[in-house]
Amino acid sequence: MTGRPKNEEPTKKVEPRLPPKAFAQLQRLVEIGTYGSNPTEVAKYLILREIDDLTRAGVLKPSD
Repeated sequence: MTGRPKNEEPTKKVEPRLPPKAFAQLQRLVEIGTYGSNPTEVAKYLILREIDDLTRAGVLKPSD
């Protein structure tokens, strides 16, 4: 049985609280299927994408 590969990097946990309408939008993205298979994966995708966008825009410095 093959599972998801282990993360190479250690991770930190965050638990943002969202208004019901925002959570419903995460559920809609789950239904699309491209952004993750559950709301947590979709939220992770969106957070990492925005951090990347802010880094490219020069708002954040690249991390090592």
